[in-house]
Amino acid sequence: MKINIKKKVPINGVKQKLHIVSNDESLPVLLFLHGGPGVVNRHSVLSSHLDLLDSFTIATWDQRGTGGSYYNVSNDSLTIKQLVEDAKEVVEYLCKTFNKEKIFVIGGSWGSLLGIRLAYAYPEKIAAFVGFGQFVNGAKNEEISYLFTLDGAKQANDLDAIRQLEKVGPPVKGMYKGGFDGMMVQRNLEDIQNQKRKDHTWILL
Repeated sequence: MKINIKKKVPINGVKQKLHIVSNDESLPVLLFLHGGPGVVNRHSVLSSHLDLLDSFTIATWDQRGTGGSYYNVSNDSLTIKQLVEDAKEVVEYLCKTFNKEKIFVIGGSWGSLLGIRLAYAYPEKIAAFVGFGQFVNGAKNEEISYLFTLDGAKQANDLDAIRQLEKVGPPVKGMYKGGFDGMMVQRNLEDIQNQKRKDHTWILL
């Protein structure tokens, strides 16, 4: 039976939003863990990956403090430990709702870290975990990302980009000068450099 359910489910004291879509409830369940933390992607998942409905019931979840799970959340509860516990409860809810012993879990970026922690702590109800944009070493990732962007700016002789990056400076233990604002300077310039590289590659082809 086809389903398209949006509902808030009490998860560890907070009502958290789930959106579940299926063409056949007998199929295995696949839970998406979004990135960020705080970057809800259920809309893109349920528009760009509907081909997965041939093989799965798709479940998306807005993690506490985000999207449809934004309200009535204390700042001190926004911890990795708490989100792992929330993910465990979501998995158990889906197993019970769809009468499954185990479900599949997929996570991108931050969601890949959450998924790894979830699978390590509570493997009993997870058939398999798939990570993409897999989080391994956040500090090293930021260091490489910064140098990649700076190198691209120098190759393009983009003096304004070089000035902005040098003002922010390389990240220290994964943190940029100016916090989030400093990180966004690097991210925005990285996007520009990536686009220039793509355009240049297209010209060469």
